[in-house]
Amino acid sequence: MPYPLIFFACDNICAKTFSNLHFLYAEALTATGILYSSAAAYVNRLRPFVYDAQTPLGKRMSSDSRKSFFAGHVALVATSTFFIARVYADYHPDSHFKWVGYTLAGAATVATGYMRQAAGEHFLSDILLGTAVGTLSGILTPSLHQRKLIKNQRLSLLPFGGHSNGGNCILPPISRMAAISNRELEIRSA
Repeated sequence: MPYPLIFFACDNICAKTFSNLHFLYAEALTATGILYSSAAAYVNRLRPFVYDAQTPLGKRMSSDSRKSFFAGHVALVATSTFFIARVYADYHPDSHFKWVGYTLAGAATVATGYMRQAAGEHFLSDILLGTAVGTLSGILTPSLHQRKLIKNQRLSLLPFGGHSNGGNCILPPISRMAAISNRELEIRSA
């Protein structure tokens, strides 16, 4: 969905950091896409049209008929629209129209969810989860890049991975680690 990119290019304030916003938007979409793809691959939930005898057998037996969980279109719309609303609110903190962005984002998401349910593509629970995932991705992605999660400047948060696991590790900065290692060597050699 290129709408946020068009919006950012046309807004004078956002246009100054367009490349940063472009990558931030791609990150939000990637997070939503990974969550949706994983859920669709691992949860074999049948779409509502499968239970309708009027639906042609070919459509009911297709591989797409097992991808109801969760609503990917709704999540994508929520990610895009709430991302625009959040970035606009951040770049225009004194604007009296921030509520309009969030209202339009909610309306677009609800309309998409309604149409997907009316078409027999998703159950209400699929739509609610897709709305939650998309909204959180659209709002939290810019927020997480805005604030420091670790207040102590002496610590760093580093991801690590192994053959079958992964996680995060909190370490002091490298210069501090070198100083600690040198002190340990001095203590051990004494």
